Amino acid sequence: MTTIQATVLFADIRNFTSLAEKLSSLEVAELLTEYFERSCEPVLKNGGRYLKFFGDGLMGVFADTLGGSPLPASRRAISAALGMARATQEFRVWMDKRFAQRGLPPFAIGVGLHAGEVAICRLGPAQHKEATPVGDTVNVAARLEAASKELGWTVVASSAVLAGAGEGVQTGGMTSLRVRGKNGFVDVAEITGLVANSEDKRHGMATLTERAAEDGEPLRLKGYRLTRKIGTGGMTEVFLALREADRLPVVLKLLDAGGKAAADHLTRFIQEYALLSSIAHPHVIRIYDQGFTDDHAYIAMEYFERGDLRAEITAGIGQQRVVDIVSQTAQALDAIHARGIIHRDVKPGNIMLRPDGSVALADFGIAKSMLEAEHLDLTQTRHGDVVGTPYYLSPEQVSGRPITPQSDLYSLGVMMFEMLARERPFHAESLDLLLARHLSAPTPFLPAAHAALQPVIEKLMAKQPQDRYASARALLEDLGARGFSRAAAQV
Repeated sequence: MTTIQATVLFADIRNFTSLAEKLSSLEVAELLTEYFERSCEPVLKNGGRYLKFFGDGLMGVFADTLGGSPLPASRRAISAALGMARATQEFRVWMDKRFAQRGLPPFAIGVGLHAGEVAICRLGPAQHKEATPVGDTVNVAARLEAASKELGWTVVASSAVLAGAGEGVQTGGMTSLRVRGKNGFVDVAEITGLVANSEDKRHGMATLTERAAEDGEPLRLKGYRLTRKIGTGGMTEVFLALREADRLPVVLKLLDAGGKAAADHLTRFIQEYALLSSIAHPHVIRIYDQGFTDDHAYIAMEYFERGDLRAEITAGIGQQRVVDIVSQTAQALDAIHARGIIHRDVKPGNIMLRPDGSVALADFGIAKSMLEAEHLDLTQTRHGDVVGTPYYLSPEQVSGRPITPQSDLYSLGVMMFEMLARERPFHAESLDLLLARHLSAPTPFLPAAHAALQPVIEKLMAKQPQDRYASARALLEDLGARGFSRAAAQV
């Protein structure tokens, strides 16, 4: 047995059983042969080795010691996954022609990528032993692929893959998944594109993007030209688009307005626009437009080419930069709280970067209006529900108690700790234990270099809301009084 550090790619056909039920055994074999021929090409081209086939599934391994390329293994694995997504678009055209009028369900794949230690074992009879990758990394890659359908993402990559892939990786949604059989959670992102640099091009890697239009014809929606899908969740889809009037890049969030289940979602969707449209603040996402077609409701909002804060946190952030980010986020919270809005999901993935390095608070999909809550009791979460991201939840969100502006401040404190310490304050082997630590575990200490900010962290992350800062403005004033914040001085 040989152990290597590698990135594992695991791909599978979604709804394969539904496809196979409508085809003969010979037609199924023909479909799989055609699919595997197309999907294996980008894997092999990017240096994937130890290819294995499991029914309609495919696995490949990328390592710096394999493939004969100087490009990082994780980068090559991402390129292969996006190449498979592109090959799938072309395969659909073949399938529609080959099985026309057969009523087949839409063809789609999911790809999971995870990096870590991989054991290469020799399995089988003595005379036919095959090298087979095994271990935790392989299992996690397979489970990320399995989660891709629920997430609505084609390519799901763990943070370990992103950390080793270098610059130019384009991501859509980000979240944390609890992976069965693995302690704790795995941070994952949707991979939507890879911008090739000069070194990539020297070794034959092209710029790859998962397109929104599958037939090459750009999608259009009431004055917008959709260029690619960047996220999916529930009944909504999110696209990068150009506003045709001035070619301004925007993000379009679309809700399917048809069907029996649409009414509740439509009410929440309209509420999100109503909440945001009332705010014009330099550190809150800009909303440009909202409208309806026969089939969809949509919101057009600001596009952030630099993405969110996660990559910057991974690279490491200096103390003054942390304070500036916290101060700008606090200014955003001060603005929304003044309008009676509680965000409820403050985290790095919702703090977006503008070209000048300033930040903006985004994603108000689960925000609540305190004015509405006074009449409808929306400040409380039903028992057993968890609204928000587990690593950043306030104790009152965990326990289902009323939420207040101080709930957002707690989440900001968790994020501030993570930026300074380069790790989250609380970790656990299960969701229940993680939530319990938010409720009762003491706030850990910052590294010695940041000890002067410990009182700020302690106050932000106090277990009882009344023990936290009275407001985001009070936090800004305290940072200014302590001599930390340039941004706070501007309030």
